[in-house]
Amino acid sequence: MANPGHARLPHRCLTAPLASDFVRSLAHLEANLDRPDSAADLARLVRMTPQGFSRFFHRQVGCTFVTYLNRWRISLACRKLLESDEPITKIAYQVGFNNLSNFHRRFRQFKDMTPAQYRLKVQTGATPFHQS
Repeated sequence: MANPGHARLPHRCLTAPLASDFVRSLAHLEANLDRPDSAADLARLVRMTPQGFSRFFHRQVGCTFVTYLNRWRISLACRKLLESDEPITKIAYQVGFNNLSNFHRRFRQFKDMTPAQYRLKVQTGATPFHQS
């Protein structure tokens, strides 16, 4: 599944090793979506300190690692809500949330509605999309 955040990354001048490491960290996130990763885990993967990785990530993407990860997971959840009738709980776990209340809180943060409200709007033909 393609990462919806890749297309929105700001274009920055990166040295080849840093660009390669950054792309590798994003690919790792995508491949391991159902396993919660921390910035420290990805920092180890690309041979950086957690603080250095966090600063580097923020400069490249324009937001913190946690915000990026939550936006990405909510975006994937929206797609699953559109394309399936799977239970919301199952979707929450599939996209990497290990706590249903956190999933609902983040969904509301980024979409201004609950996952159930989002699904209902989609089913009734209303436009559910919120720009965040």
